Amino acid sequence: MVKRSVKRSVKRLVKWSEKRSAKTVGQSKALNCTKPSTKRQQEKCFERNCRRVCNNTGIDFATASREELHLASRRRSFLMTKLDQLKKPLMHLKYHKKFAYPLQVDYDCSIPTLPLPVIPVPIEEEPQPPAPTYSVDLSMVPDDLLAYIPDHSVYKGDIHNRLTDKQKAKLQPLQVGKKAKLWNTSFDVINQRLVLAAQLTILQDLQGEKALIEQEILMIPLTTNMNKKKVNKLKDKIRKLSPEIVEILSSLPSLKGTPYYVTEEELTLEL
Repeated sequence: MVKRSVKRSVKRLVKWSEKRSAKTVGQSKALNCTKPSTKRQQEKCFERNCRRVCNNTGIDFATASREELHLASRRRSFLMTKLDQLKKPLMHLKYHKKFAYPLQVDYDCSIPTLPLPVIPVPIEEEPQPPAPTYSVDLSMVPDDLLAYIPDHSVYKGDIHNRLTDKQKAKLQPLQVGKKAKLWNTSFDVINQRLVLAAQLTILQDLQGEKALIEQEILMIPLTTNMNKKKVNKLKDKIRKLSPEIVEILSSLPSLKGTPYYVTEEELTLEL
């Protein structure tokens, strides 16, 4: 009984696929409309689709033969003429259940056996030790900023970044000059930043001039004595620039992270 039901379902699916393919072929006849304007639009749309299919397959629609058009229509599943027919193969059987393992008793031919799914064994999670707590030294923090340091962990974008009501109640009113000190906008800080910007500009100019001289040295071939003398003069210029660069870096060590700063080790590796 099971075999008969399977065969009947296969026959129904084959008939259904044949009917659907015949209906698809018959749709080209239904496209013709009695209204002239609609008919012209349908014909132009059909011609555009034909040219698109031919262009995708790499053939010319105007000079292509009947066999090439038929091959292009089969590749793209597009019916160009009324005589074209497309029959798609039966891909799978449709069961009532979403998935069922096939049994050998339901088939006349031998079928490959499917391995059973491997169920992973649940692993018991071992208890992890608590995270170590780190004590922060607040001796170097100014007294004006101690009120803004929370007792709990601080997370970016979280509500813990804001002060609680108790912390707000303990805050003292700011005195004259404290606000500028908190936000680094006092006169002393502004002067420091102006000096730093000026020193950085000078350093970048010196490094840029030094890089141009080194590039010029690499472009000169050492084939004649004249070129060698020219290279020696350029090296003397680099030696004159080096003390100024060293002086700026020694006075302001924070400028060593600038993009134009090149250490001696990196310079030797490049050469």
